[in-house]
Parts: sequence; C-alpha cells; structure tokens
Amino acid sequence: ATMPATTTTAANTIIVTAGAALFVLATAPRETLVFRLFSTPVPREIGKISYSLYLYHWPLAVVLVYVYVDGPGLFLSLGGVVLSVVLGWLSYQFVEKPFRYGLPFKYTAGLVLGTAFLGIAITQSAIQFSGTSVASKLAENGGTNFRCPAMSYVPYGASRACRIGVQDGGPREVILLGNSHAQMYVPMVDELLRAQGTSGFLVPLNSCFPTTTLNINAACLKAAEGNFEAIASDEGVKLVVISSSWYGEYFIDANGNPAGKEALAGAFLELTEKFAARGIRTVLVSPLAIPYQDLASELPRLVKYGGLEAEELEARMKVPRGTFEAEFGALNETLKAALGEAYVEVYLDLCDEDYCYYGRDTEMFYSDSNHLSQNVLGRLELTREKLAELLKLEAAR
Repeated sequence: ATMPATTTTAANTIIVTAGAALFVLATAPRETLVFRLFSTPVPREIGKISYSLYLYHWPLAVVLVYVYVDGPGLFLSLGGVVLSVVLGWLSYQFVEKPFRYGLPFKYTAGLVLGTAFLGIAITQSAIQFSGTSVASKLAENGGTNFRCPAMSYVPYGASRACRIGVQDGGPREVILLGNSHAQMYVPMVDELLRAQGTSGFLVPLNSCFPTTTLNINAACLKAAEGNFEAIASDEGVKLVVISSSWYGEYFIDANGNPAGKEALAGAFLELTEKFAARGIRTVLVSPLAIPYQDLASELPRLVKYGGLEAEELEARMKVPRGTFEAEFGALNETLKAALGEAYVEVYLDLCDEDYCYYGRDTEMFYSDSNHLSQNVLGRLELTREKLAELLKLEAAR
C-alpha cells in the first residue's frame, strides 16, 4: 500500500533533522577528520555563498521541473546545479556583500521595497495578459475540484460535516457521504437541494472509504463506523448519497484480514443494507474513468514547451471504453443489478461507445489525477437529471 503523504513528509523531516544533528556532532570536535575536511577552502566558500545558493537553486529547480514534464534528465539537472552555484557566487560578491557591508540601511531598505513592488507589478501583468493560446486555455479550463469553505464545517461523526442545501435551521434530510470524491459533487447536489428547499450535510472522510466492513486501515474502519452511527442517529435524515473513490488495491476487512479491490462492491452493498436497516434510503455514485496522472497540469506545459501536436493532445485526453470496462465493468454490473435506479452511472456523461474522456478540445474534465473539475459539472447532464429525480422522489415520500 502507498504510504500516506503526511507520514512520508514526517519521515523525511526526521531523516533530514537526524542527519543535521549527526553532522553537528561529527564536526564539533576540531580534531576529527570530518571537521578538517569541512575546514578546507572549497566547503568554506560554499558555506559563504550558501544563502545566495539557496535563493537561486529553488526557482531554477522549479522552472526545470515545470518545463520538462517528464523530468529534466541528468545533464540538465547537473547544469542547473552548476548555474545555481555560479549565480549564488555572483550574488554573494555583487549583491550580498555590498548591501551588507557597503551601503547604508535606508538605501538597502528602499531597494528591497522597490524590488517587491516591481515583482508584484510583473506578476499582475502576467496574469492580465495570459493569452488565448491552446496551452493557456487548457490551463485555465482545468480549474479545481470543489472544497467546502472553512466556515461551513461543523463537528460531526468521526470528524466534521459541511453544510449544503438550504440552511434554515431545519432537520437535515440528505447526507452526501464519502471522501474527496463526494466533495467534488457538492456544487451540483447543493444546487438541487436548494431548488427543492432541502437541508443537507456533506460528510467527508478523506483518505478513507465510507465503508464500515472494508477499508484502507483499522483507523479508517473506526472512523467510517463513527460516521455511520452519527448519520443513522441523526433524526430527519431520509437519504444518503454515497460517493467515493474506487481506486485502491489493498484493503483490510473488519477482522483485520487483507482483502483486494474485488471485495469493494460487497462492502458498498453492505453499507447500503446497514442504512436500510435503520430506515434510511441510499443512492450510490459509480466510478469514473480517471486519468491517474495530473493531465490538467501536464498537458498545457507539454503543448507550450514540449511541442505536443493537436493529434497527440487529443489522444492523451481519452481512453478506450474497453479499458474502463475491463477495470470496472463487472463492478458496475453487480451494483446496477443490486441497486437498480439507486445506482447513478456518472461515467455515462463522460464516455461514449468508443472512449471515455478526460477532456475535449481545450476543456479539461479533471483538476488533477482523479478529481473532477468544478468546470465540468455542467456536462454531467444525465447525472444531474438522475439525482434530481431521486431527490424529488425522496422529498415526496
């Protein structure tokens, strides 16, 4: 299984900190070989320019990685290192030393402020005159996936909930349950709820699945159970719309035993049955054909800097329908047979008989490797129609 990003960051921080501590310990006694080695001219000169080197290496690294989508390669990377050292030395000699030791403070402060204002002006000009090229349109149309405003969150269940629909102090009738893949449908569901005067909650459990019998780890199982109990005990809740990612490979069941993705369909059906036993109806949203890579970031750069032609661009913005069916066809058939009209096949809005699309022309459907952009929600006509029908049916009961 993939290590969570927070765990990876913490591990890297510990390694770097421990390395720095060991270096200090190794160089503290002056008679050690490490101390004598770092007291030679080359390390001392690098130490002098280290701050300027730090300032210049980062923008160079960012530009190289941005322009060369597949990585700059060994020689360009080495060239970036050499250029960083040269710029760092020049900056130390002709900027840092003169300003630190040769100019009065008022002149230094004035130059710093002037440079800051110049940077802001250049940035604003770049934003204003961003252009209408294919690359610019792709970048602009990618957009972002929806995130609830911080002020809309309230404590709920295992973590929190975000208010959606009408906020008149009445009971919550509809819950949108899942993870970040539930959150990306909020603008559509919120609009539908407001149109019929219904109040609701988004209950996201990011980095976990909403299922209580199968999940990524024991902590996720516990949190999912906490959310289930909170919803089942929430008076007034009539309908739960479940939307989740479907793309993990390794899971554990309620007994801690390992399980594969083939058990996902059963886990979601068990969740709907648990809600049904508490008198709550459910709707389940299907998987999507996701790109598995950040095309919204990569394709505009490949068009602008990599010479990506229109034909290749079109090819990268779709996948054969058969590829999607091979991954999710059996799951979709199982869930459709079990849930009937309560299974929302959202992929039908982004697939035809031959292909499933990540974008069309200069429009990107995904904001990253797996989340729908807010900009594409207007294209989900079948999904909107189906959800509106289900929500109206519930309201009429």
